Amino acid sequence: PPLEVKGSTVTITAKPDSGYQLDDLTVTDKNGKELKLTDKGNGKYTFTMPASKVEVNATFVKEVGRYR
Repeated sequence: PPLEVKGSTVTITAKPDSGYQLDDLTVTDKNGKELKLTDKGNGKYTFTMPASKVEVNATFVKEVGRYR
């Protein structure tokens, strides 16, 4: 992946496999501090790049069928 510059806006697109949905998405800096994510809709999230590397973690879960 490309190196991002401190202060730049980074966009993450969380695209689950068919039958799954995003359950949790976190971005943390090198010290483990969670960064603020902005939900832009349609699976896109943005954050402001800190001065350090970041770690991105996404958790997906199976979609639950809806019954009437």
